[in-house]
Amino acid sequence: MKLLAVLLGILSLMMTSQLNAAPPSLSVEQKARNDGLYLFKTLCGKEEKVELIMLVKTAPPEIGAYTKELSAQARESLALIEELQKESPSIKLDQEPLPQVEVDTRASIQEDKQHSLLFGTKGPAFSRALVVTQIEACMYAKHLTLVLAKNVKGESQQKALLKNSAQWDKLMEKGFTLLGSKVVR
Repeated sequence: MKLLAVLLGILSLMMTSQLNAAPPSLSVEQKARNDGLYLFKTLCGKEEKVELIMLVKTAPPEIGAYTKELSAQARESLALIEELQKESPSIKLDQEPLPQVEVDTRASIQEDKQHSLLFGTKGPAFSRALVVTQIEACMYAKHLTLVLAKNVKGESQQKALLKNSAQWDKLMEKGFTLLGSKVVR
């Protein structure tokens, strides 16, 4: 009889803990989408400020115009992410998806690039270095949005991400054009 009471007590505890457990975890697809959107939001949060470098550095007008376009595109992308969140309540962007070593590595690279741009280069070398960093960012944004388009539900979300990807691609191509121009020589 005691054994039965103990077993019933254990069973009761197990059932209670299951009822109080956290909601079911996200599907693999939802987690991939959320992780990608987190990375995209982080990138765009940094890129929206790129035009500010022109407050402390001198470059040809074409470079200044390019940084303004990049910042505007980043703001547009951030607005898209907000729209996606409104349409899909399961989109949660509150957890860093990368392991700490990757977070630290990216921070170290960013610090190195910022130092180089702010203090290590001037004149045409600054313009070249800036354009190269922005080509890298545009390429990452382009491909991230292409992959995200495969991980969202709904044709309108897919189209919006594909359009956004094409805009980043145009900015990347513009960067390559600038690299080949007299502006950075």
